[in-house]
Amino acid sequence: MPVFCGHFAGKSRFRNEQCARLVAGRTLCDERRRGGVASLFATSTTPGVGILIGSESDLPTVEKAFGVLDELAVPYAVVIASAHRTPERVLQFVADAEARGVQVFIAAAGGAAHLAGVVAAHTLKPVIGIPLQAWATDGLDALLSTVQMPRGVPVAAVAVDGAVNAALLAARILAVSDPDLAARLDAYRRRQAAAVEAANARLAERLAERQAERQGGPGGGAS
Repeated sequence: MPVFCGHFAGKSRFRNEQCARLVAGRTLCDERRRGGVASLFATSTTPGVGILIGSESDLPTVEKAFGVLDELAVPYAVVIASAHRTPERVLQFVADAEARGVQVFIAAAGGAAHLAGVVAAHTLKPVIGIPLQAWATDGLDALLSTVQMPRGVPVAAVAVDGAVNAALLAARILAVSDPDLAARLDAYRRRQAAAVEAANARLAERLAERQAERQGGPGGGAS
């Protein structure tokens, strides 16, 4: 089981006991404090991915990325931090994460989604943006805010609400220098292919049953 490395310094409901319930079945890391901002990082495991979430309401979508990273045994660190409401927290997390060895950042935000761009402006590590659906335009506003970065400050953007692909892209970046992770990614892809083949086999079986029922029904079959 990979270690869950968290930095939940958001609303009071995201104190340790709430985090523990959120990540049931995972290992919650030791807490330390810097400048009054609670940071939860692993003491024995280096997080490969740092994940920033713009709002608590975005968590159900971004949790899909947690599942993928867990399946691939990629440790990660997480914070709820807003580029507009808590910019200092964003910068502190980026600095702390880099010091802890994070190699890739994922930033998820909706609306005027500047979170990924702010992170990219303060790190040379790859940044992946997840534009999220919010209260208007079905996520188009967030998509354009994430994609339309100025020259010299790149952000890789996935589809609206594309948390799974963001996690997979982060893992692929890490796998360039990690053969074991590359093997786990290959196994993940093979499982996906096997699932498609199984679905196709089930479909073929259902169609065969329907064909048999038609042939055996009234007016069906050989005369």
